[in-house]
Amino acid sequence: LNFQIEAKYWGRFVLFVLFAQILSGLSNVIFQWPMIAALIHTGGAAALIIGLTKLLLLSFQKSLSK
Repeated sequence: LNFQIEAKYWGRFVLFVLFAQILSGLSNVIFQWPMIAALIHTGGAAALIIGLTKLLLLSFQKSLSK
């Protein structure tokens, strides 16, 4: 049960950050925002890596506990 709750949380986190990443990337190109917006976009990429890594670790933990 704890695994399901944590996986659902991190899955939603990844989806939210992915959506924000797409929006910030498109807005950077369309509106030609300054460098700070590009840095925020890069921060979003780092958040995606963290979230996906956490999901991967959770899946390994789940498979090892069987």
